[in-house]
Amino acid sequence: MKILKERKPFEDWMLEVNCTGKNWNQGDKVPCGSTLEINADDLIKRAWFKYPDDGGINYGFVCPICGCFTEIDDKHLNEHLKNMAKDYLNNQGKDI
Repeated sequence: MKILKERKPFEDWMLEVNCTGKNWNQGDKVPCGSTLEINADDLIKRAWFKYPDDGGINYGFVCPICGCFTEIDDKHLNEHLKNMAKDYLNNQGKDI
């Protein structure tokens, strides 16, 4: 038997989303409002902290057009997809 193409977990997962940048300070970037189709490889996890004991992780994507981070509602993500998400890096390559 010869394997022609091995299917990766969640290879078929996709979601149509709009670039809104909602709930995040985008610095000098402005969300462009584009409609995009993202897949599991596009998922980013971004940590946030308000106070030393108040924080969390949000999941989303970085728009390839304007560079803004937009959150994705948790109802679209399961634990496996969250575990696959890459860490958010700012333009200096450091986690924020």
